[in-house]
Amino acid sequence: MVEDRPALPGAHTYMTRFTPDRCPHPACEHAVNFQFQRFGRYERKCDGREVQRFRCKTCRHSFSIQTFRFDYRQRKPHINHPVLNAFVSKCTQRQLSRTLLLNRKTIARRLEQMGRHCEAFHRAAMATAPSLVHFHSLAMDELETFEANRLQRPLTMPMVVVRGSYFIVDFEVGALAPRTKRPAGVPRHTRRSESSKAVAAVLARVARALQATAVGELVTDKKKTYPTLIRCAFGRRLQQRTVSAKAERSNENPLFAVNLTFAMLRDGISRLVRRNWAHSKLAARLVRHAWIWVAWRNYVRPRTVRDPNETAATMVGAVSRPLIPMEMIRDRLIWD
Repeated sequence: MVEDRPALPGAHTYMTRFTPDRCPHPACEHAVNFQFQRFGRYERKCDGREVQRFRCKTCRHSFSIQTFRFDYRQRKPHINHPVLNAFVSKCTQRQLSRTLLLNRKTIARRLEQMGRHCEAFHRAAMATAPSLVHFHSLAMDELETFEANRLQRPLTMPMVVVRGSYFIVDFEVGALAPRTKRPAGVPRHTRRSESSKAVAAVLARVARALQATAVGELVTDKKKTYPTLIRCAFGRRLQQRTVSAKAERSNENPLFAVNLTFAMLRDGISRLVRRNWAHSKLAARLVRHAWIWVAWRNYVRPRTVRDPNETAATMVGAVSRPLIPMEMIRDRLIWD
C-alpha cells in the first residue's frame, strides 16, 4: 500500500482506474484466487462523485473503491489536507476548529486517525526499503516534555535519527517520575520512570529494521543505562559512541542531527512549545501528533531549502522521490 506511485492528477481518475487486489471482508482474509465483478456505482453524498462498486465472487460481499481509501466513511474528506498541514504548523486543535468552523471533537478524531495512519505508513515504508541497512551512523537522545502537569507528570521521548539525512527511524514516549519531593510518610512516587523501557522499545524496533549484516555506530550521551540497552538490542552489530551532554550544540556536535530534529519538533508541534497552555493533556495524544510530524518530516518536507527534490526518506532510500501530503494519506492502512 506504500508503493511509490506517481502523483495523481485527481481523485476521480484514481477512482475510475482502480482495480482491487483482494477482498476487504474478513471472511476472505486467507482466500486464494481472488475474483470480483463490477457491481454498479453510487454517488457520494459529501462531494457528489460517482464511486465504482465491486462484489467478491467468493464471499459475495460487496465493497467499493472508497473502502480502500484513507477517507473511508469520512463525511468531510475535504478537510484532510488543511488539517494535516495545520498539525505540522504549530496550530492548536481549538484554533484549527475555529479556523475551519468545525467541532473540536472532529479535529480530535482526525488527529487520532492520521496519527495511527502515519505510523503505519512509516513502518510499511521501512519494511520495503532494503537500502536502509546501508546507513552507518545513528544518533539517539531523549526529549523531555510533560502531560497535564509539568512537575507531576513529566514525559520522555527517546528518538533515533540517521546522521546526515536526518531521517527519523523511530521514537517512543514514556513517563518520568515527578519532579517534586515526596510527601512525608510516602516511601516512593506512584509514577515511576519509564525511560529505560522506552529506550529499549525504540532500540528493539530499530534493530528489527536493520538486517543482520548492518554494522555502524550509535551516538548517544553518557547516560549510564544506554550501554546495556544497546547491547541487548544490537549485540555486537552496532558500536556505541558517547558524547558529553554538556558539549556545545553546534553542527560539529555528533548529536547535532537529533538535537536539530528536537528543535524542529518543538517548532512544528504546538503541544511541545515550552511554557505554553497547548501542552498535551494525555501522552497518547502526543504520540499520535508526533507520528504525523515524523511522517511529514521524513517523506514530504524537503531536507533543505536549497534542494526541494530531496527529503530525508529519499536520502536513505525509503522512497524514490518526495511525496505530496495527500499521497501520504491516500490509501487505507488501518483496517480495524
